[in-house]
Amino acid sequence: MADGKDYHVTKAFSYLNKISNEKPLQIREILKVVKTMSKRDIFLDIGAGTGDVFFPITKYFKKNIAIEPGERIFKILKDKGKNYHEELELIKTSWDDFYKNNEERYAGKIDLIIGIHIVYFFKDLKKTLKEIISLLSPNGKLVLICAYGEDQKKDFVHYLRHKITGSKIILNPAFSKLKKMFPENCAVDKKLRVFFTLNNLELLESGRHLSKENEATNYFLKFAFKKWFDELTEQDKKAINDFVEKYKRKNGKKYVVQSLQRVYVFKR
Repeated sequence: MADGKDYHVTKAFSYLNKISNEKPLQIREILKVVKTMSKRDIFLDIGAGTGDVFFPITKYFKKNIAIEPGERIFKILKDKGKNYHEELELIKTSWDDFYKNNEERYAGKIDLIIGIHIVYFFKDLKKTLKEIISLLSPNGKLVLICAYGEDQKKDFVHYLRHKITGSKIILNPAFSKLKKMFPENCAVDKKLRVFFTLNNLELLESGRHLSKENEATNYFLKFAFKKWFDELTEQDKKAINDFVEKYKRKNGKKYVVQSLQRVYVFKR
């Protein structure tokens, strides 16, 4: 997380990856940008999480840097890094501290910077984006991916992250504000349709412990609606039931929840 908080949802992140097409879509779009780049010396992932997007990109660059402030999430990132032979620098730090300690070292030198679902956590979005862009090499690119919905209050991912972080910025009208902030810099504005396939909602209907095959739903719903990884109250269950019922699409015994994300590519 970009503000240094650790929400104790590392298991939820793992399950989310298994039940969603989110990461493959994000990697595909970032690689499209990478393949247009003639210079691939340094790559930086801000708020890399468990590295699911970071590691597949590292083979295209000579040096790879990932920063992640969350204690437990960083441990997973570091453990995964042991399986890669590329030059890696994995740092447990926030963006503010990384920039303060490395501004001179990397100013104008990083060829690719990515930030996935990080813009919600910056107190001064415009200031922070200017700092990030200042580290780009002359032909470098910044790729930002964030949740976006035509109706902000009804988009599942917006609501999910709002419940976790309490950040009002997520419910603001459209992250097209990013494009308005830096119109001369924004190169791409593309929609990604992300699906989360959930098993049946036995936990919410009966209160019994979910069977093994339904653990993904269990962790997904806790991730979506709880700040800490604890037990759901009856009020939580009702809120989740009411919300999910509005946005699910039946597929046999599974529900498919769709959300919209957007890709923004900036150049220096």
